[in-house]
Amino acid sequence: MKMGQFMCLGNLQHLRNRFGNGYAIKVKVVGDNVDNIKTQLMSDLPGIEIQDQHNEVLFCNVPFSHSSTDGRNSTQLPYNLAHVFEILNKKKEQKIIESYSVTQTTLEQIFVQLAGEDEDILSDQKDNKNKQSKKFYLFYSFENNIIYIIIVVVFCYNNNFKFFFLFLAIPPMTTRL
Repeated sequence: MKMGQFMCLGNLQHLRNRFGNGYAIKVKVVGDNVDNIKTQLMSDLPGIEIQDQHNEVLFCNVPFSHSSTDGRNSTQLPYNLAHVFEILNKKKEQKIIESYSVTQTTLEQIFVQLAGEDEDILSDQKDNKNKQSKKFYLFYSFENNIIYIIIVVVFCYNNNFKFFFLFLAIPPMTTRL
């Protein structure tokens, strides 16, 4: 649920495809060459977003598609995942990066993204300074006979936000006679 509206129903892969914003890439850089690698990645993978950096590890997001301009027209092209792996493998063979991983968007990232969209909406409403609000989000998925449930609660008071997450994994019930 989002802002009182039921948003989604489906398995984990459906939620990733519908609400995910691309592929999560983690790159461990060799030495202190981080700024150079950032520039190279942004040049080699148009649309890549460097989300975070901890020491020599870059946390990036590659969108499912990117814009390509031929001078007059702009078209949306899907990313070829083989191309992403090719670029990262070349950098690893050249010993520019130590290691990398490419994964799908996690369920947690999707929830934080959706909660962040509400935070943007609520922070735009500055005319009500003493406004209090609560938002509840409920996401679930059924995979491998396990029910996954995540509940997110967002409290807002005077534009101060607090997030609470509850994650449940419910295994299948077994009956004994």
